[in-house]
Amino acid sequence: MRRDTGGLGAERIQIQFPPAAGREEARLEAARGTGSATERWFQLEGGVVLVQSSDRVDTERARFDGTSRLITGDVPVTLRGDGYVLAGPGFTLDPDARAVQMAGGAALRTGASPVPASGGTSR
Repeated sequence: MRRDTGGLGAERIQIQFPPAAGREEARLEAARGTGSATERWFQLEGGVVLVQSSDRVDTERARFDGTSRLITGDVPVTLRGDGYVLAGPGFTLDPDARAVQMAGGAALRTGASPVPASGGTSR
C-alpha cells in the first residue's frame, strides 16, 4: 500500500461478507485487483467469482465499493443457482440484500443444473 495515496494492489483476493439475519455468508474472489484504501474501492480482475448459498456469479472484472458495499460490472456476467442461469452485459450486485440488477438486458434460462458445491475460483 502506498501511504501517500492509499493506493494498493494484490493478487488472489478474497472478500468475505459475514452472515446476517436473513442471508448466508458471501465470498468474493478474484485473481488480482487494484484500489484505494482511503477511498474504499477495489477494481477486481482475472475471473471474479461471488458465491452465496447456492448462487454463483462469474464475470471477468468488477468493482467493489467498500462504502456502499455494492459490486458493479460493465462486462458480461452469469448468475447461476438452483434451477436457473441468468446472463447479461452488466450488473449491480448487493450481497447484503441478496439482490442483483442486470444492466442492458438479461437472458434467463430455467431448469439449469445446480451450482457445484465447491464454489470459489478455478484457477
